[in-house]
Amino acid sequence: MLAEYELAREYDERLFVSANTDHENAPHFHRKLELMYVLEGEKKVMYDNVDYTLKQDQILLVDSYIMHNYYKSENSKQILVVIPNHLLKDYYLLYSNKRFKNCIVTNKYESQMLKPTFAGLASRESNPLLNQGRIDLLIGQIIELLIIKDREVQFD
Repeated sequence: MLAEYELAREYDERLFVSANTDHENAPHFHRKLELMYVLEGEKKVMYDNVDYTLKQDQILLVDSYIMHNYYKSENSKQILVVIPNHLLKDYYLLYSNKRFKNCIVTNKYESQMLKPTFAGLASRESNPLLNQGRIDLLIGQIIELLIIKDREVQFD
């Protein structure tokens, strides 16, 4: 499947947060991390050429440069967060040579513990320190829940 490299997204250094809607887009990839919390219903997504159906109170983490897209999903609402590169310095420093073995937090209890942090970002709080803290908290806790492994180096 062909995917579009979102060049415009790479140059946009604003935190993107959208809540209470059903997100839909074409296959694409970018350097930024993307997080999706399913608030209601089920959400159909494609991640790295594999289709998944996320259920309510599940979280998707899209790693840098992984092809993904979101299908229209009736009666589904999500919070979508696209984190700009300048807010990911610590993540890249600590985890640039790692890859997630799983992309979905399926434990409902663990996801619900993170829901207020997603809601805080969705509230459009303009305090940059609070937003940085929320982002670090989300990424740190999600990393603890998803198994990570070393990235494989491929030589042609």
